[in-house]
Amino acid sequence: MVNLMVCGHRPKAPLKRARLTLTRFSSVSPDSDGLVSGFKRIIDGLVASGVLENDRYENIGMPQYLWQKEAPGRGRVHIKIEEIV
Repeated sequence: MVNLMVCGHRPKAPLKRARLTLTRFSSVSPDSDGLVSGFKRIIDGLVASGVLENDRYENIGMPQYLWQKEAPGRGRVHIKIEEIV
């Protein structure tokens, strides 16, 4: 799914270092470990699709995990990726 979503937005080469801001929009507030673990497959997908070189600490540090309230049925996620040069 991530591979389809990044189509046309993929960098020429995987980013060696990046800062990630990951936001979940949902009607119910998640607990902190659920918020973090909910993004694991997305981050793994960014590596598998060639956006990120790796998801180790030295590559992405500690991503910023955010939550925002949204009306029921309008849940989504927003991923912001900033290359660190």
